[in-house]
Amino acid sequence: MNKPITTKKEIVKELASKMPELTANQVDEVISTLYELISERLAAKTSVKLTGVGTLSVQYVEGHVARNPGTGETVQIAAHHKVKFIPCKALKNL
Repeated sequence: MNKPITTKKEIVKELASKMPELTANQVDEVISTLYELISERLAAKTSVKLTGVGTLSVQYVEGHVARNPGTGETVQIAAHHKVKFIPCKALKNL
């Protein structure tokens, strides 16, 4: 079952309607700036805590061998970093 996806455009439209003192372009600029700041912090390996949402952090993953499920072939995966999201307690209980 496919669930609907909320896009940035939809969030901008809804926020702009709830905040009539801001235009949709201003709301879009704020959201884009927020995305940039979060990306910069994560690139610097700094965790980002969004109260009421959760925490984003960067986790190091050791190199390892994996298997291609389609062919069964083994593949070497290089060590890398990935973004980890830990939802806040309220989201965990949804």
